[in-house]
Amino acid sequence: MLIVRLVDEKQFDQYVIRHIQLMFESIDDKIVHEAYQFHFTGWKDFAVPEQELPILLFIQKVRHYYEKYCSSSSSSGQRTPIIVHCR
Repeated sequence: MLIVRLVDEKQFDQYVIRHIQLMFESIDDKIVHEAYQFHFTGWKDFAVPEQELPILLFIQKVRHYYEKYCSSSSSSGQRTPIIVHCR
């Protein structure tokens, strides 16, 4: 069985950051993985962003999370994947 749980969600002007937990359960085992989802909401369908600053700040935030949670030198010692998408 796969269980997906939203651990945390942070709303910003142009994007949302979600902390997601994936739990795989079987009769004799339980495996838990975590991921961060970055959703850039300031990009309209079939268009380009109207200003560059919001997307640059978004990229900066993704890099910050990567350094903190995903790189081999992260403080947690575990690598957590990042999922990035726009509308």
